[in-house]
Amino acid sequence: MKQPRRIGLAAALALVLVPACVNVGTQVQDFTVAAEPNGAMANIQTDFGTVSGELLAVQDDGVIVLHNSVMELVPYEFIRSLQLSQLDGEYSLGSRAPDRARRTRLALVSRYPQGMDAQLRTRLLAQLGQQEIRVVR
Repeated sequence: MKQPRRIGLAAALALVLVPACVNVGTQVQDFTVAAEPNGAMANIQTDFGTVSGELLAVQDDGVIVLHNSVMELVPYEFIRSLQLSQLDGEYSLGSRAPDRARRTRLALVSRYPQGMDAQLRTRLLAQLGQQEIRVVR
């Protein structure tokens, strides 16, 4: 009588433990934003063309990206779509300015989720050989 009970217990234990050993979805080591200090890579369609680069920061008036070693501000009014690599639609933008919740979500996957204060901005611009942020217009 003890034999069937042990088999049933072993089967139940296997059903519980086997799924715990299976990886489902993106793993941390494969998710660039989680594994590296850089921000997510952005692909932004504007009225004037495409801007692709690292998402540095998210502001109330637009996003700051590092595009071809140039720090650029892309104002929301010119963004037609924004897609981030390895991230779903929860992190994308259409042609409307995002609300506070969406900006907060985007900021979390930028290099500087806390934003860039004047001192940090000045230091980064100097490292890039720029006097000011180039505004995409």
